[in-house]
Amino acid sequence: MYSFACASLYTINYQLIRGFEPIQQNYTKLGAHDWTRTSNTRIFNLLLYQLELRGHKYFTMQYYKTLDIPSLADIQTSVLSMLPDEHLTNDSLRYVYDDPATSTKFFLGIPVLKDLIDSYKLTNHLAGICIINKSSNSTTDIHIDRGSYKLSLNIPIIGCAGTYTHFYKTNHPPELVEMGVNKFWRLKAAHCRKMDTLDTSKPAVLDTSVPHCVENYTSNTRIMLLIRLKGHINFDWFE
Repeated sequence: MYSFACASLYTINYQLIRGFEPIQQNYTKLGAHDWTRTSNTRIFNLLLYQLELRGHKYFTMQYYKTLDIPSLADIQTSVLSMLPDEHLTNDSLRYVYDDPATSTKFFLGIPVLKDLIDSYKLTNHLAGICIINKSSNSTTDIHIDRGSYKLSLNIPIIGCAGTYTHFYKTNHPPELVEMGVNKFWRLKAAHCRKMDTLDTSKPAVLDTSVPHCVENYTSNTRIMLLIRLKGHINFDWFE
């Protein structure tokens, strides 16, 4: 066991295995921040940010992994043809019929999408499937997703050319934001440093426990399909 101070707020004990993957984490509240209520994964990431800032050679974050999906065009056409009209314009994250379980069942009913999920053996490892729209000439706040998932398999549906997801590191605790069914941790741009950028016209698996934001400075609304994956799924799953 090793013990580290994390962002001057927490103590984390963990066992090093498979390249510093945490299999056990316990933290003790040292400050007065509400962020202690979030998951151990996010707290562990603050530790990694601190070590990266100090130039620790063993800790290099992987923010995303792009995927080659031969059936992408068929998935895009099928999803667009099936989506209710009200899900095509709102600038928000939407579960079909506003219910996560119903939304997942809805998307699994699209054969070409179900085939993709089955090809990665993900059917029993889904935390939810939803749509997120980003209006033209806009960006999101820098944020960390909140939920039972860490990775998200993101599939561009329409309007994604020229849009990007930026990834950041920080040593500041975020604030909790609630917008309908969507809850996330928001960070101030002044407290973050950009580390990497993903072209979101390409399908990719993203680490949503890392601070990130979406940029769409095109004239089109960007529609992205998000397949949230249960916490035990990691990037190695997609080798």
